Amino acid sequence: MDTAQVIADVLRVSESITHLGLGWSDIGDDELLALSSAIRVKKKLQELWMEGNRVSYKGLLSLRDLTPNPLKTVVAIWNNLTDTDPESLCTQESITVSFTDDDMWAAWGEWVFKRCEVSSNDKLVTVLHKVCNISVHCLEAQWAKTFYKQLLQLIKHRIECCTEDDMCKKLKKFERILNL
Repeated sequence: MDTAQVIADVLRVSESITHLGLGWSDIGDDELLALSSAIRVKKKLQELWMEGNRVSYKGLLSLRDLTPNPLKTVVAIWNNLTDTDPESLCTQESITVSFTDDDMWAAWGEWVFKRCEVSSNDKLVTVLHKVCNISVHCLEAQWAKTFYKQLLQLIKHRIECCTEDDMCKKLKKFERILNL
């Protein structure tokens, strides 16, 4: 929360911050509430990327009056969002909570994969908890098929090099999930 508050303080005074990437930073609803209050002050932020965090629909509701102006893009995939949550938020064009077949996701998938390649096994397992919680319709997109195929190969390589039994078991669990 301290880090989110520092970012919020910067957003309150900045005239130039228009894009903010907070992916995989472990923010939740409280942190997002602090950030949304700060965004309201200057109304300059246009894109907020916060994939792979702990945000729920309750947290996303704090952005409702900020979309689509000034926030033209809010990416909240791989968060704590469930199928039983408000549909009205999902239909807002500026808020993305699931994947599409857009070309931008291929580049995004490459970026996430590169982060996975350089991560420790512990961090990789943390990311895998999010990215392996996928629905079948996501895997229909070509970029997703490529992304998960690469991820499976990375996991297999990590298993071959792993010397810790507990970590090896965790990685094998995700290998089984992705082999389906």
